[in-house]
Amino acid sequence: MDVVAVDRESGLASVEYKLSSADDDTVYVDWTSVALVDVSRTDTTRVLVDAVDVGDVLPGENVFAQLRVINGAGSVSESTTPAALLVDASEPSVDEAPSVVPNGVVQSAAAVVVEWAVSDDESPLAVQWLRVVDADADSDDPDRVLLNWRQVAPEARGVELHNLALEHGGTYEVHVVTCNALALCVRLPDAEFGADDTPPRAGTVYVGAEDSDVEAELCGDDVDAPCLLPEAAFGALLDTSFTIAGFSDGESALASFILSVGTAPRGAQLGGPIDVDADETFHGISDIVSGDAAAAA
Repeated sequence: MDVVAVDRESGLASVEYKLSSADDDTVYVDWTSVALVDVSRTDTTRVLVDAVDVGDVLPGENVFAQLRVINGAGSVSESTTPAALLVDASEPSVDEAPSVVPNGVVQSAAAVVVEWAVSDDESPLAVQWLRVVDADADSDDPDRVLLNWRQVAPEARGVELHNLALEHGGTYEVHVVTCNALALCVRLPDAEFGADDTPPRAGTVYVGAEDSDVEAELCGDDVDAPCLLPEAAFGALLDTSFTIAGFSDGESALASFILSVGTAPRGAQLGGPIDVDADETFHGISDIVSGDAAAAA
């Protein structure tokens, strides 16, 4: 608490403060004198009241400070408007735990994007720290730490980390600590993510439902290889439906399928590509191919 007081005639004898509730019913610290410090040549005194004990005040409550200054002649000048002080004994709040986007899996050579949300209603945030460790390594392994407590701006709610030494199939943790201006800190829940450098394993496509026994030729392990529907399965092109089955990935959850329809492998396309969610496995050719394109085929 800073106080500026001036008396150019008699000089200052003492400065006193009092801390109480808003209605003055509860007095936490009664009138207490503090030493005069840093007296300037203009008799201006700057007083810093440090580490005041306000007893059982709950965090988030306001404490009101009243001040009075006594000069060398015994005259008293008292502050007319109490100054409100906010008591803070609680660390910042975690609004959203850290997560690695978009789905907790990254390629080894890719940037790692971490997002979180934290706030403090009582004191401003002052600093944040972040580190990345190998979750599979022993805690005493010196190589366990890939990034050691990098300082992050207090207003940041996410970072993009580059050049981490990630290995395919590895599991990693991100640790985030946020501190407010009173050095009250909270460690956010750890964010776990994996590293994956391999494409999904191919399944197949059935004409109609998955139990139709009319199966496309194997799509192949090449991520760009088409699934070939047998010609005998087609009547009117736009009436044909198909089911995607058996595609899998041991390291990452499947996110989407990209669908297109052509008359020959890697040949001219009648429709697509379109991007559909991985849990949408039953489709009609008419979802991809327009009527005009089908007629032209």
